[in-house]
Amino acid sequence: MRFSSDAGHPLTMGAGYLLLSAAALLSCAAPLSAGGSANRCSPPCRYGQTCRPRRVSHGYGSYSYYGSHQTQYECVNTPHPHPKPPPAARPPSCAHVRCSLGEVCVLQTVICIRPPCHPQPVCTRNTCAAVRCAPGTVCRVTENLRPSCTDRPSCFFKAECVLAGKPKPGFCPAPTYLAWALTKLGPSCRLDSSCEGDLLCCPVAGQPGSRCVAPAYPDPCADIHCPPQAPVCAVQNGRPGCRDLVCKPDTFFCLSGKQFYCSDDARQVDAGNLPC
Repeated sequence: MRFSSDAGHPLTMGAGYLLLSAAALLSCAAPLSAGGSANRCSPPCRYGQTCRPRRVSHGYGSYSYYGSHQTQYECVNTPHPHPKPPPAARPPSCAHVRCSLGEVCVLQTVICIRPPCHPQPVCTRNTCAAVRCAPGTVCRVTENLRPSCTDRPSCFFKAECVLAGKPKPGFCPAPTYLAWALTKLGPSCRLDSSCEGDLLCCPVAGQPGSRCVAPAYPDPCADIHCPPQAPVCAVQNGRPGCRDLVCKPDTFFCLSGKQFYCSDDARQVDAGNLPC
């Protein structure tokens, strides 16, 4: 392109602006090296910093000339990664404890230095053998937490009659999962009260009846925050979800003189015509 020597010629003034803009771009550019973008920052980044590109724009007033965008490089602090906490170990359970004849597995409270302090499964004498409970109740050996228990360790545990239909805390694992875990299944059962310690009476896919198994871990509803319009977290086939039902899992109640409980999927279940 030819330029006139007349300073007032419009072409000469436009060309002057273009030349000034190009000179400004060259003066603002960060020095580049042959080592790639990691070495384009000058001076080099300190330890703990990373060289990153930043797009800048040069213009005059409200105008931006063609080619006025440029990539510059700057040092920024490198964020420290937050390592994920290791997965929590499953709490001890009676699922893998085999007690001798005449004994039963019970979870015993322990004192530890570093939490969480999960109860530990222990085998103790089954004192329910000499107990006769009223209809609708069953005998269970439980931990004796009363302060009057001074004759230790003989009074660590006690035999008591509890309502047979009252469920235990926790959710059953998915029936399809239990079908692949035959070695972890306990004896056949009808209610949670039929199982030792923390074990639940859960259905198994492809098998008749239910078996005593350890509760699902982690708790499927532990991180579920249900809205007010569906306040109940229930589990169906191993999948948690919020329901607008009033039958909250693990809830036990008496209705018309019979025992009922709320199942994992928030259904009202007759415990088997058991009197309250």
